[in-house]
Amino acid sequence: MRLSVVILISIFIFSGCYVTKQTSRIGAESIKGTEKQIGDEVITFDVLSEPSLNNPEALLQFSSKQKYQVDQKIKYSKNQKRRGIAGFWAYVGIPISLAGIYINSENDNSISTVTSSVGLALAFASIFTKSQRTKYFYKQGEPKIYYDNPQPLLSETIKISNKNTVKPFLTNDKGNLKFSPLNDFQISSSNSDNSILFKLYHKNISLDDLNLKPSSWLSEYARIDVNESYIYNMNNLNSEIIGLALKSKKYLVNDKVNNFINIDLSQNNNGWVTSDDCELIYLCPSNVQEDVSLPKISIITPSLNRGFKVVYSKNSFNIQGQVFDDSKIKSVYVNANMVNFQTNGFFNKKVELYGGKNNFEVRSTDASNNVAIKQFYIENSTNLQAVTTTNASVDLKAAKFHALIIGVEDYNDINITDLDQPVSDAQKFYNILLSDYTFDAQNIKFLKNPTKEQITESLEYYFDNITEEDNLLIFYAGHGYWDERFEQGYWLASDAKRNNRGTWLSNSTIRDYMRAIPSQHSLLITDACFGGGIFKSRNAFANASVAINKLYELPSRKALTSGALSEVPDKSVFIEYMVKRLSQNKEKYLSSEQLFASFKIAVINNSANSQVPQFGEVKETGDEGGDFIFIHK
Repeated sequence: MRLSVVILISIFIFSGCYVTKQTSRIGAESIKGTEKQIGDEVITFDVLSEPSLNNPEALLQFSSKQKYQVDQKIKYSKNQKRRGIAGFWAYVGIPISLAGIYINSENDNSISTVTSSVGLALAFASIFTKSQRTKYFYKQGEPKIYYDNPQPLLSETIKISNKNTVKPFLTNDKGNLKFSPLNDFQISSSNSDNSILFKLYHKNISLDDLNLKPSSWLSEYARIDVNESYIYNMNNLNSEIIGLALKSKKYLVNDKVNNFINIDLSQNNNGWVTSDDCELIYLCPSNVQEDVSLPKISIITPSLNRGFKVVYSKNSFNIQGQVFDDSKIKSVYVNANMVNFQTNGFFNKKVELYGGKNNFEVRSTDASNNVAIKQFYIENSTNLQAVTTTNASVDLKAAKFHALIIGVEDYNDINITDLDQPVSDAQKFYNILLSDYTFDAQNIKFLKNPTKEQITESLEYYFDNITEEDNLLIFYAGHGYWDERFEQGYWLASDAKRNNRGTWLSNSTIRDYMRAIPSQHSLLITDACFGGGIFKSRNAFANASVAINKLYELPSRKALTSGALSEVPDKSVFIEYMVKRLSQNKEKYLSSEQLFASFKIAVINNSANSQVPQFGEVKETGDEGGDFIFIHK
């Protein structure tokens, strides 16, 4: 009986001899006879070609396809491995089962004998049992959605819209459709190269959107957005100036390198302008009919064949040249003097020469306001000093030079950020004026962190005490602010309040004092954010005049600022390079315009935000074309 129990236990062991190790998904199989059509046809399109300058049409290909559904069943596999005990039974179960059969037959126990016989059969079966086996089974899966092969959408209407314009187009016998953003939708300009959106519809059903970049069918232009921008012959500020681009002029862009843009000047000519002076836009070339070719300037005498350096030993010289242009020449200037020219463009201008380097600039403007520039200098080898054309001579040494130096960095209002550098910058400027130039200590007022009232009291002092033979220099370093709504610039004294304009010192007040103070020359130097707001119109001058006496003879009201209508950093490279140039200067007489030209490029190249210093006359203050002259000790 016990042996029969053992046999029964072994039967249970054999029945569970396999264990499942892994179940895997093999794949999906479609169930035949369950396929059916669902939904409407789907319309798609491909862009075969985008519009271009040579072909302004876009070519699209449309196709239709039908959606279907079919039921699926998912096939799985079971990987099974034989248990170790089943293998053991193949070798042990046979003798045990035979013994059970014999013992039970002797005892005439038929049930136990049958049981032992079954155990024997299972033991033999265990010998042929595989060590691994795989079983497969199926489960119901999600229906499969698919499309049939696309077919061309023939002779169907497609509506294309852009903004408020909607136009219908018909596909041809190949399912193709052509449309032109330029001709069909009049998209002939764009302020950027961002994609332009077109929406497509078929039977009032929205299709995928179409995005096209305007640069594919429009050309890139540089539109000048400052009053004047110099045109250079190479992409750096130290290269030769060949012309002047005026505000709103549009030039085709050839190339862009760093901060410079190469523009097409027609007739196979090109030049470079700074990217800060223009805005990039996209236009249809056929819509741009502007004449942008520069007049041609030919200098006959002096001869410039061997470069721009010409040495001469007399105190006057006749500059002769000729100007050409396809349109009418409107004017010719030599430096700031208009000269007459003949119908063939020939001109002759007698100029005075002074000892040393004499800079000259010839400007020619045509009827389309294209300005060509030719710069050169004549070096006078004599020691002749500047003399006036009037009988009276101007005695520069006899004049008094006054200076009001203001540095503000500590502000009472906690809402106005304190600065670190203005007072030390003002101190550097004070030191160089006192040590190297004809400024006496008793004629210099140095205000450190003054209030608005203290600044105006100082201006009142100069109004009451300066004479027409004296010169006044005003220097300000501190916070500046430009108010867009008032179109007014301000200085912020130490007692300024952030939310009270009445505590700020306006540029108009500064201009009023500059106009009223009866000096021969007044020069304003500001190192502040938005300092360029002092100019009602901003004009920068690149050429320094050599006729020092003439510049001094005519009254002037000039300003030199660290930037235009933009922010400038607390650590000022403007002051650094201005003081450096003043200390390096070896000339006896240095005009403020020459000073500006000597360090402008250094400031642009070495400032963190590429600030562009400005120089020009302060409008409506009595400037008559002269200049402030620094006299070296």
